[in-house]
Amino acid sequence: KTLSKYNAVFEHVLKLAEQRRVSLLSGIDLAFTDAYRRTRKNEKSRAKPKALQPPGSQPSSSKPPPAGKPLAPKTLHVEITVIRQLLNFAMRRDMVDRDPLKGLQLKRPKRTPQPCWPQPQAERVLAAVREPYRTMLLILLETGLRVAELKWLTWADVDLAVELIYVRAKPGW
Repeated sequence: KTLSKYNAVFEHVLKLAEQRRVSLLSGIDLAFTDAYRRTRKNEKSRAKPKALQPPGSQPSSSKPPPAGKPLAPKTLHVEITVIRQLLNFAMRRDMVDRDPLKGLQLKRPKRTPQPCWPQPQAERVLAAVREPYRTMLLILLETGLRVAELKWLTWADVDLAVELIYVRAKPGW
């Protein structure tokens, strides 16, 4: 997953570099990152259908997902951090003479609260759901796993002796 996110950032960087006629790593400077921020802020994120929606959220329908929302501040922060890491890598390898991002300010965005069912509501939902979905929901509620993480679990990831579930990258994930 991380590699695909890095790849997406690099694609955006390459696209902007072509537009700005930047052909050297040293050209990825403060002005470039400012332009990157402006460009990405104006883009919409890819809409993702929600697998499980807590109470109070929009019910799922047969309509296609809406166009994406504006890019979240956290997403933009992560993307600029990836660009910073790219230039750090280039400096460690002597691919650039100086730090073109010297003075780059990376303020952490505010955390957004994650939706969660209150315990009584979770118990009512579990009581109303049949197997195998009841067990899946129970695992999600008790462990905090994401739906995709649960989907990719195998028995090799479960250690009943020490009561641990390991979340590991798998081919194709």
